[in-house]
Amino acid sequence: MILETAAANLLSAPVLAFVLGLVAVAVRSDLRLPEALTTSISIYLLLAIGVKGGVALRSAPGRSVAQRRVTYRDRCS
Repeated sequence: MILETAAANLLSAPVLAFVLGLVAVAVRSDLRLPEALTTSISIYLLLAIGVKGGVALRSAPGRSVAQRRVTYRDRCS
């Protein structure tokens, strides 16, 4: 079960994009993407993060989410 969770997290779109960026910097690549592609990738990654967070919130009990929000709000005040 732990290996399945680790594999799912490591193969997610945001992690793979981050690793690609690290590899490009490590090999000192002069990688340039067209602006339209960069915008599309950014939107895709933001949506992927949002959907993943939404799915996690959906499976969480409602009371625990509300309690975390109140705790966070109190901590930030």
